[in-house]
Amino acid sequence: MRCLTLAEELVARGHIVTLWAHLDGVTWLSERVKRSLIAFETAPANSLDLDLIGDGQFDWVVVDSYEISSAQISALKQNCQVLAIVDSDHRNIEATLYLDQNLGTQIAFPAGTDARQLLLGSDFALVRNDFLRYRSVVPSTVIEGTGHVVVFFGGSDPDGAVVAASKAILAENRDVRLTVICAERWIAAVEQVCLGANAVVLGLTPDLPHIVSTADVVVSAAGTSAWDVCTLGRAAVLVAVVDNQKPALVPIQRNGVALALDATGGQPRSFDELGSLVARLIRDDEERRSLVERCATIFDGKGKSRVVDRMESSLSL
Repeated sequence: MRCLTLAEELVARGHIVTLWAHLDGVTWLSERVKRSLIAFETAPANSLDLDLIGDGQFDWVVVDSYEISSAQISALKQNCQVLAIVDSDHRNIEATLYLDQNLGTQIAFPAGTDARQLLLGSDFALVRNDFLRYRSVVPSTVIEGTGHVVVFFGGSDPDGAVVAASKAILAENRDVRLTVICAERWIAAVEQVCLGANAVVLGLTPDLPHIVSTADVVVSAAGTSAWDVCTLGRAAVLVAVVDNQKPALVPIQRNGVALALDATGGQPRSFDELGSLVARLIRDDEERRSLVERCATIFDGKGKSRVVDRMESSLSL
């Protein structure tokens, strides 16, 4: 999604872009890519075709992967400029520009890296237009009735965090209106948890941005999607469910953009606090307002534009 966000901004400015990705049978995502009208090529998972990419037809290559080897990515720099999207670990990649969009990132880059090569923090958060169209300059924090809570933990969610989260929320907030969006593999389990509750359980959907914009409280992973939620200006509990999300929790709390919860222990009790945190946000008008105001200050939705500005400037580094 980060690459698609950049691709759409580049195309809007008149550049020619090809998107290579392994979509792994995610139907809504395949349809979303088709709607973008961006040239698309299916790529094998976790690999680069160095011969194809290195034939001189590209000015820039953008790579966003935890699995493609750093040596392969670094090799691209012999033939073109490279933007490496990283999350707290540059993996010794040699690139023209490094993008770490995470709030408060303090990643240590290799010795000799020029400061102009670093695109760091919330100013460069890649939030796609699907979310930005629902962003309000002054988001409402008024709750009508018992409150609407939206829960989603991304398309993979290998350990079923969405199930544990839904159970914890309803244990203390049985009267809320709950919308849960999850991968197909977890739908039956979530529906079982939500029996008798005022709940809607949906599969992965391109309507996610609109649904999130209607929430009084959002519960989501403290990963890439966290910055979409913050940009929309929704009061949220952001949960670290895998180790590489844990570094985001401290700046989330320090900057007051959301409540934070570490659930990386892998045990059901990891979510015990979630129900009370959601109840706290529903109950406390002032805290919700404070979180939303901080989000509006820190996340302005212009990150993709700033990144493309830097790419277009093609600084000689």
